[in-house]
Amino acid sequence: MPNLSVHWNGLEYTGYFVRPLFGLWASGSDFLAGMYDALRPLGISLTSMRTANAGASLGDQGFVATIGNKELELRPERIRVSISSFATAELATFADVLQRMHLWLGSSGSVEIDGEQLTYAAQCKLEDGAAAGEYLASLAPAVEWDAATAQPSGRIFHYTMQNPLAGAEIQLTVDRSATIDGGLFLYLLLTTHTAAEDYLVFMRDAQEILRRLTARLDLTFDETRTA
Repeated sequence: MPNLSVHWNGLEYTGYFVRPLFGLWASGSDFLAGMYDALRPLGISLTSMRTANAGASLGDQGFVATIGNKELELRPERIRVSISSFATAELATFADVLQRMHLWLGSSGSVEIDGEQLTYAAQCKLEDGAAAGEYLASLAPAVEWDAATAQPSGRIFHYTMQNPLAGAEIQLTVDRSATIDGGLFLYLLLTTHTAAEDYLVFMRDAQEILRRLTARLDLTFDETRTA
């Protein structure tokens, strides 16, 4: 059973609103003050907040806040929080950002979540001399083509969860790493159609799903960043 060490990882959460934040967005200074107060206990400052106006339409307008190695982006129709090159212990702070933002948004009016997505990506190295090509060949035999030499390719797996996160849709991609010679690339997409109540529990459930899935694929996976 190959053991994976993580050399780079990234996590991104996106929550989609049932209805754009028209009222909250129009409040101007009250909106900014509320966002600042919600995140101030985590060390946010005015210098770490900025506007993100990619275009002329309302949907292009947004605010971005940097909290350590985490980035929060709030737009009229969605909220996004991301982190990269992180250790497992940092997931608690990541969940705290989400919890504080959702509590503030909920207290600001009738803000409802239409659905949530969590993506996790990792560039991994196989330890103990294991070869990614041999492992991938065991998952998906190469399709031969007389015009080229076939290379081992990955697979995409789809599931609908029963426990935990009942009803969540899962997509797991296992493929060759483009940045690590002989390494593997993992990509997990988790989609739910309801809002989480406790984001620390949500993160732990997502971790458990990833552990169980990789174990089913005969991979020993430690999501703690080691390099």
